[in-house]
Amino acid sequence: MRIGLALLFFSATPTFSKMPHAFPDLMIDGFTVERLIGAGAMGHVYLAQQQSPQRQVALKLLSRTDRETIARFRREANLLARLEHPNIARIYDTGETTIHGVNTPWIAMEYVEGSDLRTHCESALPDDPHQRVTAVLQLIHDISRGVQAAHTKGVIHRDLKPANIHVTPDGVPKILDFGLAQVIGDEALTAMTRDGEILGTVPYMSWEQLTGNAQQIDGRSDLYSLGAVTYELICGQSPYPGLSTTTLVGAVERLGRENPRNLRHVAPAIPKDLGTLVMKALAREPEQRYATVGDFAAEIERFLKHEPIKARPPSATYLVRMFVQRHRGLSAALLLAAVSLASATGISIYYSLQAKSALGEAQARLAEREAVADFLTQMIRNADPSNLVGGEISIRKAIQQAALEHKERQSELDPDSEAQLQVVLAELHTFIGDFDDADYHLKAAEDAITASAKPDVAVTQALVVARAIHLLNTEQFSDVEPYVEKHIDQVDLLTSHKLRNTVALANTFLQNFDEAIRQFLSLLNAKGSVPSIQTVEDYWGLVFTYRLSGKQDAFKDTAEKAIRYAVNKIGN
Repeated sequence: MRIGLALLFFSATPTFSKMPHAFPDLMIDGFTVERLIGAGAMGHVYLAQQQSPQRQVALKLLSRTDRETIARFRREANLLARLEHPNIARIYDTGETTIHGVNTPWIAMEYVEGSDLRTHCESALPDDPHQRVTAVLQLIHDISRGVQAAHTKGVIHRDLKPANIHVTPDGVPKILDFGLAQVIGDEALTAMTRDGEILGTVPYMSWEQLTGNAQQIDGRSDLYSLGAVTYELICGQSPYPGLSTTTLVGAVERLGRENPRNLRHVAPAIPKDLGTLVMKALAREPEQRYATVGDFAAEIERFLKHEPIKARPPSATYLVRMFVQRHRGLSAALLLAAVSLASATGISIYYSLQAKSALGEAQARLAEREAVADFLTQMIRNADPSNLVGGEISIRKAIQQAALEHKERQSELDPDSEAQLQVVLAELHTFIGDFDDADYHLKAAEDAITASAKPDVAVTQALVVARAIHLLNTEQFSDVEPYVEKHIDQVDLLTSHKLRNTVALANTFLQNFDEAIRQFLSLLNAKGSVPSIQTVEDYWGLVFTYRLSGKQDAFKDTAEKAIRYAVNKIGN
C-alpha cells in the first residue's frame, strides 16, 4: 500500500493524459526512447539510448506540471546527482523538453538490469539455509552502506522496500526511486512534507512514519525499513503479517498494541545474535534502534565475521514500559472510541441514565451526547483515505482536524459531554504517543467536571482511570499509588479494580516485584466479579512481573494459565 506524494511508480492515473505509452525512436535531448518500463501518477519511465556517451538509461519524464511538483522534481534531480555510491543508481543528466506543447522536465539515470531484491533472493540465492542467510546479509550490508552514504549527504529515502532495490546480474544491489526522499536541513524541500502527511509503503514503514510525525523521521526510519526487509528475506514473512492488505488505521492500531514477532520464533534455526540485531532495527521507538544505518551495517559485518555483536536484547524496564503503553493506553484508545460511539445512541443513553434519572432527562441530554458521537464519526471520516486528496492521511491529522471542527462549533456541550469528549481525545493522543497533548485534554476534562453541577459518575471514573494510566505512560511511577489512594473511595468496584491494576504495574516499574505480585494475585482472586477482559489484563500484568523478576517457573505456569483463560473466555 502506497500513500502520499510519490515521484514515480505511484498506483494512480497519470494527470497528463496526452503522455503516450511509447515513443518509437523519439529523440529527446540526445536520448532515443525505446519503450515504457514504468508509470505512475507523477510521471513515466522509459528505457532510452543516450547518444553521447553511448549507454542505456532510465529516462524519467514528469507528467504533472504544477509549480510545486516541478520544484520538487528539480530539487530531487539536483540532490540525487550528488549521490555517488556503488549501491545507488546514478543520476546522469537532467533537463527540460517540450512534448505536445507542454514543458516537461526529465531525469536520465542509471538503468539497472536484473531483478528486484525479492525476486533475486527467490531465484538466485543458494538453497542451503546457512548459505542463503549469509547471502541475504551480504546484500543488506551493501544496501545499508548505500543508504548510509545518502544519509551522510542529508537524504532520507523513506520508501525502502524490495521493489525499490534492484540487483544486477553480477549481484550488486542498487537503490532506486528517491521520489519520497526527505532532505535534512533543506527547509524548502522538507516543507513539502507536512506534519501529519504519510509517505511510504505500509509494511515497511516505521511507527513515526505511520503516525505522520515529521519531526521524528530521520535516518532511523530508513533503518526500520531495512530491518523489515531483512526480516522478510530471512524467514519469508513480514514482522507484522497482513499489513499489506490492512487499512492505515488498522496498521497504526496493530503496531500500537503489538510487538513484531520475534524472528527466532518464526525461524528458530537462525543464530541468536542475528535475531537480536534484526529485532533491534525493528524497535518501535527510534531511540531503541541502532543510532545509524552505518551502525547496522557494521553490526552485520561483525556477525558475518563471527565477532560478538554490540546489540543486546531490550531491558526489562523497556519491556514493561512498552507493555503498559500498548496494553493499557494504546489498544484501549480505539476501543474507547468505538464504545463511545455505541453509547451515544438513543437506546444506550436511555439505559445508562435510567438508573439515576427519568426518561425526560435522558431525552434532554441526547443531543449533547450525539454531539460526542458526531465528533468521533467525523474523526473516523477524516481518517478515510478516500476522503482526502492524494490519500495523505494520518491518525494525528484526523484527530487534529476533528478537534478543530469541534472547537469551531457554535453550540457548546454540557460539561459532562465535554468531559467525556476530552477523555476520548486524551486516550487517542495517548494512542499515538502524544503524551503532552493527552495531558492537555485530561486537564480540560477535569475543568469540565469541575464546572458540572452534578458530574456524571461514569465520565468522572473514566477520567480518573485515564489520569492514572497517563502517570504510567509518562513514567511518574511513584505518583501512581498516591493518586489512586486519593480517589479509590469515590469509584465503583470495577473502576477500583482497574486503578489497583495500575498501582501493581507501577510497582513492577519500580522493581517492587514482591508487592506487585501480591497485588496482581489479589486482583485475580476477584476474576469472577469483573469482566473477562479485565482479568486478562491482570493475568498479563502478573506474567510480565514474574518474567522481569526472574521467576521463570512462575512465569511459564502463569503464562499458560493466562492463555487458557483468554481462549476460554474471550476466544482466540
